[in-house]
Amino acid sequence: MRFDKVSPSAALAPYIKHYVIAENTQAGEYTVFPSTSLVIGFQYRGTLAEVRGSGTGHYPGTTAQVRQAEIRRAQSGDSGCRQAEIGRAQSGDSGCRQAKIGSSQSGDTRSGHAGIGSAQSEDAGPGNMYAPFGIGSAPSEGPEPDPTHAQVGDARLITSFVTPLSTSGITGLTNTSKVFRNSPDIGTVLVYFTEIGLMHFTSCPANELFNQSVGVDNIFPLSKVREAEERLVLAENDAGRIEVMNRFFLSLLREVEIDRLIVEAVRRIYAAKGMIKIKTLQDQLFISQSAFEKRFRKVVGSSSKKFASIVRFNAVLEGLGNARSLTEICYEYGFFDQAHFIKDFKQFTGKTPEEFK
Repeated sequence: MRFDKVSPSAALAPYIKHYVIAENTQAGEYTVFPSTSLVIGFQYRGTLAEVRGSGTGHYPGTTAQVRQAEIRRAQSGDSGCRQAEIGRAQSGDSGCRQAKIGSSQSGDTRSGHAGIGSAQSEDAGPGNMYAPFGIGSAPSEGPEPDPTHAQVGDARLITSFVTPLSTSGITGLTNTSKVFRNSPDIGTVLVYFTEIGLMHFTSCPANELFNQSVGVDNIFPLSKVREAEERLVLAENDAGRIEVMNRFFLSLLREVEIDRLIVEAVRRIYAAKGMIKIKTLQDQLFISQSAFEKRFRKVVGSSSKKFASIVRFNAVLEGLGNARSLTEICYEYGFFDQAHFIKDFKQFTGKTPEEFK
């Protein structure tokens, strides 16, 4: 297994933190915890799938009946792009394209078809172990998710869905961990954006990718994506792969004015390790709440409060490695008490701090 960081070209450095060449000869599963970077993964070997746990979905009947009932339920309700987003997405090269998403959208992510602007928005609900094998995306078209079942009496309990992911995809900011399953001999180029980086390559608002993993061709021209994928497969070494990535992103680079107020807001959140009151931050920057949040979401990919909580979470992860007590960590990182700390930690990792250690 290897995980080698490589710097982008100088022209891309303000927008891309680094590339990673990630390879593994062994099949396996790994967990990706919330990060402050949007990440793109281009696979040049092997395959990847996302594993989504269910916890519910208790249906009597055969496996096929259970599967169809779960998928029908997941596809019902208020899923898909909001009408305003659909109108914008259909206006050509102006952001996330609705045509690529189609029926893959679902508010219930257990269906395995994550769509841009779905009902699971970044307002719903309250790395890191960096992905050593790649970040994928839910295909806009393709096989249905494969549910895993547990027998309970005469009924079956759906315990998880395994969704094959497309060759290249982007994962937005998220407030929960994600589990991925890779095939043997997988190879991926990962692209880690700066906090304001995505807007310089696409007009798709970053917040529409919150808690989503979608195909890169939803936000970038399909022809350029396919060309990059083909060139990556043909590349003979890491230098060749990085050259393909540099050319791809240079061809997409847009002249966009940097939002320096948001850049300063991000800097202050990091400086405070996420422990800053957003109202105080807005007052310091002399901007109203509504204007600030609109600009922050579009550029960074989440609300400022959510972003600050992710920054704090990553600081906590570093603190856990110093063998301190939970009481000390709670005090240092501004949690009201241990119960609130454990609740927030489990929200991000799926485990308690003790289980995580």
